[in-house]
Amino acid sequence: VLLVVLLVVLLVVLLVVLLVVLLDFPKFTEEEFFLELFVELEVFFLLSFFVLNKLLTKLLIPHYLFVEPFEYELYKEWYNPANCNLIKAPEDFHLQNMGSTPMRNYILDDNEYCSRVWMLDDNIKCYKRLYRGVKNPIESPEIFTSVEKYISKYDNVGLVSHNFNPFVVEGGCRNIMCKNGKCYSSMLVPTDPEIRFKHKHQEDNFISIEYICKGYTNLCFNHICYDKNTSGDDDGGNTKFIYKKDQDLIYTLMGNDVSLRKDFIVDNAINVSNLDI
Repeated sequence: VLLVVLLVVLLVVLLVVLLVVLLDFPKFTEEEFFLELFVELEVFFLLSFFVLNKLLTKLLIPHYLFVEPFEYELYKEWYNPANCNLIKAPEDFHLQNMGSTPMRNYILDDNEYCSRVWMLDDNIKCYKRLYRGVKNPIESPEIFTSVEKYISKYDNVGLVSHNFNPFVVEGGCRNIMCKNGKCYSSMLVPTDPEIRFKHKHQEDNFISIEYICKGYTNLCFNHICYDKNTSGDDDGGNTKFIYKKDQDLIYTLMGNDVSLRKDFIVDNAINVSNLDI
């Protein structure tokens, strides 16, 4: 008899709890849950050129636009100061013939009071949200805050980025992220001075490898993708000072012919010395 009474009491308690949950718990669609879960955080944006400035300004996202001294007056006349702070670098870094690496490192060194900064390539055209196997354009701070909110729970995360739109195919199921791959173009980069960019070409690939080798976990998110032109297609920046000079090498390393890239790696790997990773 006592056992029956206990079972009845337990059943009543469970029913009460279930009713409370059903009455009080907010009903979210998947999209509403996404927006509710990733509340907007204070974000610090950094970029090198002006294409993305239009999008960030439209979204009312405060950000910083870093330019070299020889282009400062041009950008000063063009940019919208409403949500953008134009920063003139201390020197014309392109004269070092090291691509975007010196500017990237200057940004990191200048903002060590932040734990991380966003670095966005100048040729990103838009972002897309992968939802139920379909990619739709997204113009919201959630592009960035969703990623920040997720990684804030962990202390072993290295580089973080959105994935490249052509790499995420519609119509199928994808994990929310890829672990320990390369991060590029739309990156959330730690400012810790332990690791810095070091190379003229493929600097994002090499720094991704270095973070993995030092025990960190890189994360590349698939739920939001960026779309951009192939490096070297747009005028200005690295195209003017780097890619035009090394066009054959860039095509080998970044073009669509995988066999050329494979042959280059095989031919040159045996000659590598003093690999600093």
